[in-house]
Amino acid sequence: MQYLPVFLDLKTGPVLLIGAGELVRAKLRVLLAAGARIRWFATDGDFELGGLHDDHGQIARADGDPLSADLSGVIAVLCAGAGDIGVAMSARARAVGLPVNVMDDLAHSSFIFPAIVDRGDVVVAIGTGGSSPVVARRVRERIEALLPARIGELASFIGDFRKTINPRIAEMPLRRRGLMLAPRQHQCADRA
Repeated sequence: MQYLPVFLDLKTGPVLLIGAGELVRAKLRVLLAAGARIRWFATDGDFELGGLHDDHGQIARADGDPLSADLSGVIAVLCAGAGDIGVAMSARARAVGLPVNVMDDLAHSSFIFPAIVDRGDVVVAIGTGGSSPVVARRVRERIEALLPARIGELASFIGDFRKTINPRIAEMPLRRRGLMLAPRQHQCADRA
């Protein structure tokens, strides 16, 4: 495994997005769906959303040179269709310890975007280490076909149930044992 799949809490700060054209709009689509706050530098000056909607005011359009942008509070830097600015921004982000993705440029990225299956509380990330996005997309399509559309609702329900169990059973091994035994005990009671 070349990359560790992690899930970034986008509520902790804005994402700096630099780029232009359909490539940047593809990133906007993913970021908006994930609830990110986005500070967007359109390298071509075109802030057209191309059919996307910023209903919740998640996008702050930024003017000026992204290479001199204030990075305080930023949690990640994304460059899509940014040209040479992406490489320079990568160096700047890495110098201050920010994760950076320069689309289709593994050498200047500290993280990559996986193919994503989104079912609400259930999210599956599929990666190939950047070697074959087509394979990742095909695997994503297969997983999407297998996962029930409402599995995220089930995960949410179980999460609510966990909130009532955790305070009652302090030790994790006992919690897991109790949750695993509960269905078996129920089955035995049905047979009696």
